Amino acid sequence: MIDSFDAKNKGFTLIELLIVMSIIGLLSSLIIPNYSHIKNAAKENALKSLGHSIQISLETHYLIMDTYPTDSSLSADALFTLLQASNSLGETPQNPYTKTDFSSSDTSGKITYTYLDNDQYEINIYGTDNEGPISTLSND
Repeated sequence: MIDSFDAKNKGFTLIELLIVMSIIGLLSSLIIPNYSHIKNAAKENALKSLGHSIQISLETHYLIMDTYPTDSSLSADALFTLLQASNSLGETPQNPYTKTDFSSSDTSGKITYTYLDNDQYEINIYGTDNEGPISTLSND
């Protein structure tokens, strides 16, 4: 015969608690790595969007000054200073990786500007490790 429920049988057994903890651990191990990948992809997309904003600022600079910046190579901070001097860029953008102003010594999220020839330029945008560009923009 089945005994009726009494005060001694309240709560969960140790086995039930261990099963629930294992399920929570398994689910979190699947979600956390994916979250960091999503976070990195969002930072890269922010840099690519910033690259297009830089292109617009360079075109504005060209309309005002009738030339693109002719320095053979500029880091992001030097380029932003030059564009702000010609009123082609408002606020200084921040690096999504460091959450500070761009610097030539940035180890992640580096942006470089290169003047090629005949009013042609190239903007290289680097991601987490600055190894290879994640995006290259030009005006050709």
